[in-house]
Amino acid sequence: MKKNATKSVPLGGAFWDGGAETFINKGTNGSWKDVLSQQECAEYKARALKELGTECAGLLAGGAELA
Repeated sequence: MKKNATKSVPLGGAFWDGGAETFINKGTNGSWKDVLSQQECAEYKARALKELGTECAGLLAGGAELA
């Protein structure tokens, strides 16, 4: 996917420093766990619940129960 990033990223990655290849990361599930702090994860979860509701936020989290 990273090899063809400019075809799949909005505007070919023009918004990101380094282009589309920086938008497409490692391509592995859960890689964000090594990037975000526990505080950032908690803030994301709280905002997702507030803005999307339990069901939609759970779907966004891969079908997990967020409540």
